[in-house]
This record gives sequence, C-alpha cells and structure tokens, in this order.
Amino acid sequence: MSVTIIYQFQTLQTAIPISTLKSNPKFNIKTSSQNFLISGGKKSCGLKWSIQKRRNVIIMRDKGQNRGPLWRGRLLSNEAIQAVQALRRAKKDTHKLENAFQTKIARLLKKDLLSVLGELQRQDQCDLALQVFETVRKEMWYKPSLYLYADMITMLGRNKLIENVEALLVVMQQEGLRPDTRVCTEIIGSFLQVGMVDSAMKTFELMKQTECHPDKSTFTVLFKGLKGLGELELSDAVKEECVQYLGEPLEVIEDDAEEVVTTILPS
Repeated sequence: MSVTIIYQFQTLQTAIPISTLKSNPKFNIKTSSQNFLISGGKKSCGLKWSIQKRRNVIIMRDKGQNRGPLWRGRLLSNEAIQAVQALRRAKKDTHKLENAFQTKIARLLKKDLLSVLGELQRQDQCDLALQVFETVRKEMWYKPSLYLYADMITMLGRNKLIENVEALLVVMQQEGLRPDTRVCTEIIGSFLQVGMVDSAMKTFELMKQTECHPDKSTFTVLFKGLKGLGELELSDAVKEECVQYLGEPLEVIEDDAEEVVTTILPS
C-alpha cells in the first residue's frame, strides 16, 4: 500500500509518494512512530505531520504555518504581529514608542493597520489602541465608521474608562456620525460597568425618543447590568418594558446575570 506525503512551505504545496523520497539520494528520511525528519541539500526542515487513516495521507506543514488565530478567528500577517509586539515592548518608553510607530505602524497597509487595532482592542491595550486609532483617522483612505467607534467604545467601557468614552463620542459627532443602536448599547454597558446607573438610564430614555431605538440586546445589557448592581426594582421594570416595547419577553439566563455581578462588583 503506497503512502503519500504532502508537505507545504508557505504557499507551495506538493504531494510526493514516500517511495520516491526514499529512493532519492537528495533526501535523508528518518522515521519513528511519532515523527519524520526530511533533510535535503544544505538545508534541513523539521516538519509536523498527522496521519489521516482513511486516505492514508500524511499531512506535513511548515511550523510557521501553524500559528493560531489572534483576532476574531483570522490570522494576522507577520507585519501586523511584529507591529503589535513592538508597541507592547515600547509602551513604557516614549522615545521607543515613537520609533515603533515610525518604523512599524507607518508602513502598514490598511488591512494590517486595522488588524493591529483590533488585536490591541482584544488585548485591552487601551492606550496603545487609542494611539493607533488616531493613526487610522489620519490615513488617506479613512472614512468615519460607526463600527470602528463601537469597537473602541466596547474596549474602553470594558476597562471602565468612561472619560475616554465620552471624549470619543465628541470626536465621533465632530466627524458627522450619529450613534446607532449598537453604539448606544455599548455606552449603556460602559456606564453600568462603573455603576453610573443614572447616566445609563438617561441614555436609554434618549434612545426611545430618537431614531436610535433600543433592541433586545439593549434591554438585555441594561437588565443584566442593573441586576448585577443590585438595582432589582429597575431591572424588573426594564424586563416588563421589554414586553411592551418589543412585544416579546426578555429571556436572560441566570448564570449570565451572576457573571455580570462578578464583573461589575469584583470581590
């Protein structure tokens, strides 16, 4: 029974019968029960492999191809990864940070720059994300986007940086953008993260008076946040209003509500 080795370097993938490799003097194949080592010419390449028994195929890939996703299920380019690493290493030194922006960030293409911003948001690197966001806004291709602002507000609210949220809202309005339902919901969540119940409720009331209508996500965030803060009367009122406003009950898993308590009121 013949066995085929499929090996891949970057974008190149080749299928070669193992019998052919063994008979080729250019390749030295060492095998064991767990691994292969193929070397040819002056360079040697350690390759990972796995066996698919049904097809009798050994899948082998360059180690550099096995990097896991860093942001939203997609791979960052090498340039984006290096930029994130450079920023994190230099963030405590102003001079080094400026150099990192000049040598790493300034050279990035649109896709990579946005990937760096998203990865910094995911890592809760708020100061760095704010600086990269300013860089994004200065790019020639930049167009004001609610999605970008919503992601920034989500990160800032998660880290209880309300002043930064409010400052970002001012900039957003200066760029001619009006908050949509998602942005307003993120703002409500940000207020509740720091216990600003009055501000959260005022935002909620303003939503109902404008075209930015609250949806089920808004009611869920508000209900869970209020319950986590011990505002049981308000949370029950929100739950009842959801039925009147949306015409359907608000279903919230109790485990999620307990999680919100832990998040908002850490022990």
